[in-house]
Amino acid sequence: MVRQLSARAQVIVAAAATCGVAVLAAALTLMPSPAAAKARSKRPKRKRKKNDKNDSLSSRGSRLTRPALPYMGGVLEGFAEPYDATTGKGVILLAVAENKLCWPRLKPRVEAALKQIPDWTANYGPMDGCAQLKAALARFLDRRIIRDERPRVVSDHVSCAAGAAACLNNLFLSICEAGDSVLIPAPYYAAFDADLGAICALKRIPVRLRQGDFALTRSALDAAYAASGQTAKALLLTNPHNPTGRCLTEDELRLAVGWCESKKMHLVSDEVYALSLLKGDAFVSLGRITKGALGDRRHVVWGLSKDFGMSGLRFGCVWTQNDRLRQALGTAAMFGCVPGVCQAMVTELLSDDAFCDDYLRANTVALRLSCAACTAMMDSLSLPYYVPDAGMFLWCDLSSLLDEKSWAAEARLYDQLRTEIRVVLTPGEAQHAVSPGWFRICYAFVGRDVLDAALSKFQAWVEKKRQRA
Repeated sequence: MVRQLSARAQVIVAAAATCGVAVLAAALTLMPSPAAAKARSKRPKRKRKKNDKNDSLSSRGSRLTRPALPYMGGVLEGFAEPYDATTGKGVILLAVAENKLCWPRLKPRVEAALKQIPDWTANYGPMDGCAQLKAALARFLDRRIIRDERPRVVSDHVSCAAGAAACLNNLFLSICEAGDSVLIPAPYYAAFDADLGAICALKRIPVRLRQGDFALTRSALDAAYAASGQTAKALLLTNPHNPTGRCLTEDELRLAVGWCESKKMHLVSDEVYALSLLKGDAFVSLGRITKGALGDRRHVVWGLSKDFGMSGLRFGCVWTQNDRLRQALGTAAMFGCVPGVCQAMVTELLSDDAFCDDYLRANTVALRLSCAACTAMMDSLSLPYYVPDAGMFLWCDLSSLLDEKSWAAEARLYDQLRTEIRVVLTPGEAQHAVSPGWFRICYAFVGRDVLDAALSKFQAWVEKKRQRA
């Protein structure tokens, strides 16, 4: 039988299942079992990078000192000096994929859910989510995400953690060994490098999407697999896609499913933007394509941060039918579980069909209006962009504004926008764009008044730059 969990996960599962809490604690401090030690002895030796003798951190700790995002400086500047509409001063941050447009509508419902806190929320419980939460999630995923003719999600097959990033970390920690490769269609979300690299120490291999329509192709998958030395362990999809906002077609999803099956690889579908739709029913879930038959190597991730604009509450979940993987995820959740109060709130929120219907309709309208403002500005400047199906960002080609076709020139343009008009965008190099000059505009991070101010600043700056040329 082909092993499906990493040696690290096998240690955790074995300890949890047979030895109780005391031995589990030892396992979690990375004390190797004989099986894990044997597994490691069969792997080729890797030279460990030596730290400075005065460095008190391990190599893992040293990795964690690196910024989670290459453009983190601009993001932190935006957090520290947010734009003030009354004075016109401050930074307009359009580099964070966060939706703030409908919080005024959502906040009263969250407050209502928190007025009566169940007693159980103050105590220990299942670290990967209580039974009530999992039941509400299974129903919600079936009704909103999968949208198939009959229920597909079993509540016991859902595992929760403190955010989708934590879910991805725990998932890949459990299915991959350090140094393994994961294939990711590119351009891709810049923080995946930290999500998969900081703790799991995985290599990220870009799968080059077809230029023009950003479609996933078999030739691109084959090329990326070859680049991994034909040893990649998983394919990570983001659907709808970040940064393009494109939804994978049913044919592309079937291609990914069949291709991963042929390689005995895991397929992970990150569907955190599934309900942030701009175009009707463009999104199709992996769960729907497979008719709920995920098997042991297909997994779906979702969370509240994007579709419900609550990234500060840290809630995410993994839907998987792999029993041993769920055991591993349940133990890993000890280090980043969803607080009981948050579990109770999410349970009530997702169970309120009438509110969710109203909220999601309003959210779609707000996203469309902000996106339309961005595309109108880009059209007025004759700057190309990809027309998104979903999400909260616009993938724009600003290469005509570069002083030369290079990554250094892209970095200069990023800095010019940040310092001269104090607008921060996401640079394409950080997202593994194929060529310099692509930028992501996260139009839902600010309200329409601030977005309009940013677009006016940008338009005036571009027109002035062109006049000087």
